[in-house]
Amino acid sequence: MFPKEIRFAHDQYRCKRLYGLELARHASHICSTLSNETLTSEIGATVTRFTRDYGSDDLRHFLLLLALRLEERGRLDAVKLVLTFVESGQIESVGGGPSASAGGFSGIPPSKMGDSVVAGVRGTLR
Repeated sequence: MFPKEIRFAHDQYRCKRLYGLELARHASHICSTLSNETLTSEIGATVTRFTRDYGSDDLRHFLLLLALRLEERGRLDAVKLVLTFVESGQIESVGGGPSASAGGFSGIPPSKMGDSVVAGVRGTLR
């Protein structure tokens, strides 16, 4: 592994241990949504709550771990929305159009959340 990959893996491990309860709770809330509108709203609320309670330093890692939890539960539509937020700072509706921006949920621009990671998220985190 390269130093950057080692640090990323360490940060993911740390966040998994630190925010394990939050990951389980938010994954459960998101998985219980029945419509595209409530799915988008719940993901936005998750981002807002996390940044309010813990700040934005670990938001990227938290969302990547959340995406894995959602994938394990078979909610690929939610995984797509979470990874879209990690990439662009926007929560898109499942129908394709943007429904809210980072400013609407947490005020965190995508540049503050780190490098692009969607392409290798599964391989990096497992």
